[in-house]
Amino acid sequence: EATSNTQEYRMPDVFRSFYGAVWMPSPSVAADPTSPGYDIADRFRFGRPGDPTIYGTEEDFRALVDQYKRANVLVYLETILNHNSGRNESFGFHEAGSWPGVWTGPVEQKSSTSNWGDFNNGNAFGYFQSENPGGSMYDLFRGDLVALCDVNPGSNNWMIRHPTDPNIPEGVQGGPNDPVRRIPAGTFVDQPDPDNARFYPDLALSPTNVFNPGFNRSGGSFGTFNTGPENWSIHPFNTADPMAGDPTMENITLMHMRWAQRMLEDFKVDGFRLDAAKHMEPWFWDRYFDAAVHNRRALPGGGFGTPFSFVEATSGNFDVWTYWVRLDGFGNRDALDLSGAGNIRNVIGGKGLGFAGDLDNQHIDRTDEVFPNNDGFMDNGSLGVNHIHSHDNGTLGDGGSAPGNPYEDKVAPWAYAYLLLRPGPPIVYHNAREFHGVRTFGFWPREGVPTALGYGTMIPLPANTPMTVEDDRIIVLNRIRHQHGRGQFKRRWEDAQVFAYERSNSCVVAVTDEYGGSFHTRTFNTDFAPGTILHELTGNATDPVVDPANDIFDTITVGAGGSVTIRIPENGPTTGEHNNGYVVYGPINPDATLTITDQATVLPADPIGTAPFARRLATIPVIQGPTFDLQVATTQADPSDPNTDDQAKFRINQGFFDFNGNGSINEDTGAGGRFAAYEGFLDVNSPLFGGGTGDYAQEINTDDLPEGYNYISVIVFRHRSSGEPIFTELREVIYVDRQNPTATVEADVDCLSGDGTITITNPDRTVTEVIANLNGGGNQTAIDWDRNQWVLPVTGLSGSNSLTLTLREKVNGVIVNETIQVVNFDVNNIAGDVNGDGIVDPQDVYAFEALTAYECRADLDGNQVVNDIDRELLRDELGMGEFNDMSANR
Repeated sequence: EATSNTQEYRMPDVFRSFYGAVWMPSPSVAADPTSPGYDIADRFRFGRPGDPTIYGTEEDFRALVDQYKRANVLVYLETILNHNSGRNESFGFHEAGSWPGVWTGPVEQKSSTSNWGDFNNGNAFGYFQSENPGGSMYDLFRGDLVALCDVNPGSNNWMIRHPTDPNIPEGVQGGPNDPVRRIPAGTFVDQPDPDNARFYPDLALSPTNVFNPGFNRSGGSFGTFNTGPENWSIHPFNTADPMAGDPTMENITLMHMRWAQRMLEDFKVDGFRLDAAKHMEPWFWDRYFDAAVHNRRALPGGGFGTPFSFVEATSGNFDVWTYWVRLDGFGNRDALDLSGAGNIRNVIGGKGLGFAGDLDNQHIDRTDEVFPNNDGFMDNGSLGVNHIHSHDNGTLGDGGSAPGNPYEDKVAPWAYAYLLLRPGPPIVYHNAREFHGVRTFGFWPREGVPTALGYGTMIPLPANTPMTVEDDRIIVLNRIRHQHGRGQFKRRWEDAQVFAYERSNSCVVAVTDEYGGSFHTRTFNTDFAPGTILHELTGNATDPVVDPANDIFDTITVGAGGSVTIRIPENGPTTGEHNNGYVVYGPINPDATLTITDQATVLPADPIGTAPFARRLATIPVIQGPTFDLQVATTQADPSDPNTDDQAKFRINQGFFDFNGNGSINEDTGAGGRFAAYEGFLDVNSPLFGGGTGDYAQEINTDDLPEGYNYISVIVFRHRSSGEPIFTELREVIYVDRQNPTATVEADVDCLSGDGTITITNPDRTVTEVIANLNGGGNQTAIDWDRNQWVLPVTGLSGSNSLTLTLREKVNGVIVNETIQVVNFDVNNIAGDVNGDGIVDPQDVYAFEALTAYECRADLDGNQVVNDIDRELLRDELGMGEFNDMSANR
């Protein structure tokens, strides 16, 4: 619920909040221009200047994905393949061409029994529906979902679906070997367009051979779905020359494969959230989708891997695992833990009724494998994407209108303490609410966690007054997950009031759903060695609101047999709820600070009063010199704990670059390659453990960094003789400004009137404002037209012209860089250069023959009429003489 530009602007906050991935909305054009995107209209187009989606344009989306990747944040894209937008039976809709790239059958006034082409029809009683299993028209795989037109992946209508050549006949074929035909054009949609070439792979490039071993499924509620082994030969997209794509015939399922392949190869996304996956037969995912995406994700260290995907399927844990999960090495497809999330929300809704011990009862991770041990059953994170809230089940809202600000007890930070430290990938759902004043109708995503990025509005109880505050509780939990959240999951205590677990020999987590001003005490065994000192890591033990009587232990010392006694604060009395009923204990990580030297200035954070969705909290140093230093200083965090830091490493952006100049990338093979992207400090490397000073330093050459935001991660490791690494991670964002911004200029001006548009493009995407002065006529601000592109309307131009551009890098009101660029251009066309390539050659004769309207460059005699006289003048100029059969000559 934020534009691409807003997300890009706030990327420093995303990075500094310790998120490693983002699940983004679908960028595709929707039927409703203000909708969140589930009513797909045109999968392959993502908005354009003058006609954006609610999120922006394709160039906005490209820039956003690039920025997420620079921040080393994986991008998982909302993927909607089950349906298009709502059923539309009108003759006019189908005459216009319906939705781009898909065929809805012969043009006619539709009914439920009509031929719907690529989509499922119904019967004499109406359309099937897939929402209500008890309904008379229920059909899981053929039914419409909330009246959205259901795709039939088994349909076999072959055609070029995004045509470029009008000379190819229209038609619908029964197979790939039939004569080539293009999709029947509507009066508005599916007209041949040369730009469509970029939607296709380049058949001139060598294909990848993909062997799909197939997958057999049975034992659940939906019968048997078996797919056998199959070889695929898949040509890549030409990202260096997108217009080299070659349109080919396909059915709608192969079109979906092409879309997924394009998102990986052209846009470099990392994976997909597969919407409404249970409404498409498993064979579609096993045979087609998995083949399309296998080994096509570009890895930051080089090479390729299979992207991670996760399905939305609500059929119960066993059926979801049986039919829609595939984690066999060929497929990398997991599932949202919908049952587990619903169960946690039920415990939250009980609000202190003694359900804490039920928190983990419904997790899908129980389904694929269970490991009995002396603690009962243990989840290992091998299955399920964990979450509590989502756009469908949030902290507030019904989907029919804009949600209000949520109550803090529904956000339940104590429940997120339970979730975020568990094994498996967790989601924190955030609704930025940028569109509350824009969207007018349709589906409204529910409210999420307003403070997911450190600032937002919630309603505390019992005051019942909205408060917009800085709140880092979720960020602190994210940081603890990064620094301590490893090791085998082991339940240590569960009863009506308290749930406690250990990440073996790394940390202990305990939460309560009880409300009141007291605390709960529990004693249990752990894997920690006796004598180990464990510190409370969240800050709750030292918070005067959470622990006013200092009852919660700041530290605990592990006793015989690994025994620990902990106290967990309740979530506050009715006169002062704080919802912080949780503690996390673990060995203290190093006390470390990071200093960035040679700062030219600092970009300030946005002031209080800025809309929460737009307020950037991070302050950002600006580096303009040729080098700067990363300097890390550590001190002993606990005087009684000798296990201080024994090494440090750093990563800039996605890493895998020789920043320290030692000729290699320093992979820490001892951690299973987990820190492969990181480099070691060479200029100063003096760990505190072993007698050093606790100082690390590395000079960085700014020529090795891109202009704009750069994202720095420093890991300082605690000395450990065994167990998973424990460390302090320091994150900082800098703005590098070493080069003056430049622009390319293209003038599209009518040669008779002199009216037209000048387009100004900034290739490195750092410019935020362009001031233009044309022929000394005074300054004017160019129109912000697209990401890194501005336009300047002009009138009455002729002859030679001079354009003076002031290019500004302006961040948060601060001008970081400003440069002047002068561009001279001539609007007089070269007479005879009909195709506009700057020279007059025989290709211009062919271009002349293709003219359908007046073209100044073809008017060689200057009489403002293009006719046979001009043709002969052009031929004479080229010495081609008389000939009539242009095609034969070509």
